Amino acid sequence: MKKFLFIPALTSGFFFAACIVMLFWGALADDFGLPTISYVKAMVLTTGLWLVVAPLAIGMGWTMGFATGCFFFSAWLLMIFWGIFAGDLGVPTVSYVKAMGLTIGLWLVVASLRFGSRPKGDGRTGKVRGREWHEWCNWNDD
Repeated sequence: MKKFLFIPALTSGFFFAACIVMLFWGALADDFGLPTISYVKAMVLTTGLWLVVAPLAIGMGWTMGFATGCFFFSAWLLMIFWGIFAGDLGVPTVSYVKAMGLTIGLWLVVASLRFGSRPKGDGRTGKVRGREWHEWCNWNDD
């Protein structure tokens, strides 16, 4: 039953994150000489950012080959979403190589959040478990 409650929480988290993106963008837009963005564009930007960093957020225990493929796919997504906003913001589009550099930067920023927030135990016994997602997150209803 608890699993079904995650969907509304994630949905409201998405809309809240898009609101924060819009507010921070508006606060910094004048400093960089960029126009402000609407809430709808903030939702598209949030979707793009979430898709780019999603492989890193769930990638514990992946093989190196699969993680590398996810990196190149994330860079491609970043290049696509950058192109969506480039015309509206008056900034040039980025090449795939620059998108890979930006993806590395985003992944380094998010990695500190992802790996710094790992629980140290299972919450009941304090026993430290493995690093895989399914081992340290107890999604069971017991």
